[in-house]
Amino acid sequence: MKIWLLLGLFGCEMTPSFVDTKDIEQATARGAWATVCKGLEMSEDRIRKYAAEQLWKNNAPQEEMKCICEHLPKNDGFDPAIAAGLTGLKNDAIAGCFADLVKNPNLNKREEAVVAFAKMTAPSVRPVLAEVAASDGDMATRIRAATEIGGVPEHKDTLMSLLDHEDKSLRATAAKGLGGHKDKNIVNALIKVASDDPEGSVRAAALVAVKTSGVSKANDMVCKAMLNDESPAVREAAIRTLKGTR
Repeated sequence: MKIWLLLGLFGCEMTPSFVDTKDIEQATARGAWATVCKGLEMSEDRIRKYAAEQLWKNNAPQEEMKCICEHLPKNDGFDPAIAAGLTGLKNDAIAGCFADLVKNPNLNKREEAVVAFAKMTAPSVRPVLAEVAASDGDMATRIRAATEIGGVPEHKDTLMSLLDHEDKSLRATAAKGLGGHKDKNIVNALIKVASDDPEGSVRAAALVAVKTSGVSKANDMVCKAMLNDESPAVREAAIRTLKGTR
């Protein structure tokens, strides 16, 4: 500690080969961003996460934050610790680095990457998730991306386009994500799915979505589904909505 203090006093800003969170904290205070970036190379998750947090939360210069983009990719996948340190990030440039990884259909643990990516608040995040949901790729990742854009008005068209997808889980996710919308076209589409989709799980999701839209015919639909639908999933969903426990 005394060595680093002396180096600082005499203007000798050198990047150490090892740092811990305390070193990163002190380096942040004096704007020694290369030292903070060194934290992204450490073996311990907690140090890498802390380094990523300190870079963006303390408004490091854009040029200095490029080290996040350099270290975020890892073994044909991504570094979960660095990604965790980006939770709440509002910076589109850094979010763009993560977006490039998420859009790669061959990324290892892509679904996990989508979950971490969705925790950032940069304006570009939701449009990228909508693109992933609508693009070809593994279904688990697409379903996760569709889940993350549920309830976002700007991406209702993407969800609408998935209502007739061949995968029943993706259709159900899209229907659920459209719940609460008052738009007539959306409500009519959900009513059609709730009535005609061949899968009970999809009809159930659409039925709940119609109920949350508050249209006048919703209660009649729910009552009829509870009494007449052959699917246990639909009948159970109808009972839950009538009880107000969706």
